[in-house]
Amino acid sequence: MFKYLIAALTALVLVFLGSGTFTPANATINPTTNDPQVYIWDYAAIGSNQVVCKQVAFHTLSRPLPKGVDVQPAHISSKVVDQGYCANLTKPKA
Repeated sequence: MFKYLIAALTALVLVFLGSGTFTPANATINPTTNDPQVYIWDYAAIGSNQVVCKQVAFHTLSRPLPKGVDVQPAHISSKVVDQGYCANLTKPKA
């Protein structure tokens, strides 16, 4: 259940980032790789009730795509970081 919710939220964030109509809080660009990064409050793991601050990075992949495909493939990674990165975001109740 939670993995579907997380997948849906991730897809929604990607749509907003791709459309250019939404600038996420604490969004940065990694200067060495030019990959966008965002900091969010999220559950530590699927099935966990502990809310932690996570850094989510979007890494674009360079690979050949079939004709007619208009999307850029990406690898999404996340890691738990210090709560200071999410200090100006509203922390949800666990």
